[in-house]
Amino acid sequence: MSLGKILLVFREFIENEGVKTPVALLSHFGTTTIERWIQTIRAQGIREIQVFAPKETVAQIRDYLKKIGETNVDVSSIDELQFKTTEGAIIISADYLVHPDATKSFIQSNYAVGTCKQTTVLQRVVSSEHKAVDLDFFVEPRHRPACVYAGDLKASKATIVMWSQKGIHLTSMLNAPVENFIVKSVGEIKWITPNRITMLVNLLALAVIYLFLNGYFLLGSLVAYIAGIFDGVDGKLARVRGRFTKLGHLEHSLDALWEQSVYTSLVIGLGTHGYGVQALVAGIIFLVIDSFTRHVFNQFALITGRSLKTYSDFDRKFAVIDGRRNFYIIYFLVSAVLGNPMNGLFLSIAHASLTAVIYLSRSIQHLSRLDREK
Repeated sequence: MSLGKILLVFREFIENEGVKTPVALLSHFGTTTIERWIQTIRAQGIREIQVFAPKETVAQIRDYLKKIGETNVDVSSIDELQFKTTEGAIIISADYLVHPDATKSFIQSNYAVGTCKQTTVLQRVVSSEHKAVDLDFFVEPRHRPACVYAGDLKASKATIVMWSQKGIHLTSMLNAPVENFIVKSVGEIKWITPNRITMLVNLLALAVIYLFLNGYFLLGSLVAYIAGIFDGVDGKLARVRGRFTKLGHLEHSLDALWEQSVYTSLVIGLGTHGYGVQALVAGIIFLVIDSFTRHVFNQFALITGRSLKTYSDFDRKFAVIDGRRNFYIIYFLVSAVLGNPMNGLFLSIAHASLTAVIYLSRSIQHLSRLDREK
């Protein structure tokens, strides 16, 4: 079914101390409802957007869109909606916020109506039969509800933070309460940006490298764990604000740099502070296995266009406990507390080896099947 355009319809006001504010201009973590919707829609490659709002708010919304550079979005009175509705268009009750994945899936589907608690939020203008779907259908259970009323600031902010949880790993869930607390605390502070959080993470990594090289394994592991928490904050902060930059994608490269630097500094530190050649040999084995696993994982994604972590039910389950930085840092931290930091390296080798074997065997299995089907 062809898509004509997106019609964002705002009807509600919120009154505070006698001042009425349209829901379209309510801010959640520094991003207004209307800006969030426009960004979500444009992420799908759609450029034709029309906004409809109560007549008395049209000029205010136009001025705001002009201020943020959205001059090509037409704003009209809600009374004109019926005259500008064309088949193929999608009408969005934009006083509600919808999980971006649910919006994307609805746009790409053939459903005529998307509902939230029996309220119609997304509606495709069609002449065929009425086919409805609950928007929760399009998102994982952990991201439900997939829709929230934007006028309820407390509920909507809590829901947006809940939506921002991307990782499914055991350690990601362990760190989530602290990450969410930080995001809620700094989300409205404009000068604290995701890119600056990334810079903080890398500065902490430098401190970790210094501590490990000088034999402070317990303190270094603790700072590394804190850096790992803030590494989860930068992505969440970008998601709750609904703002992403091309520069932000370099975070993944910086992550790889500081991870490998931290591992290397730990190995050198162990080697020069009592564990000698044993630490250096174990460290080389760990770095080789970890690098190999990354390459297998990335190569699979390049070949198939899909992540190995979500390719099948088994892969999704194993991704919850696979070997990765946050697990390794916990091993380093616990072993340092117990007085033998070398054990953390041995545990990391064991976990990394298991992960390498599983990911390699699963990649071979999936790619062989694809070759046979070809």
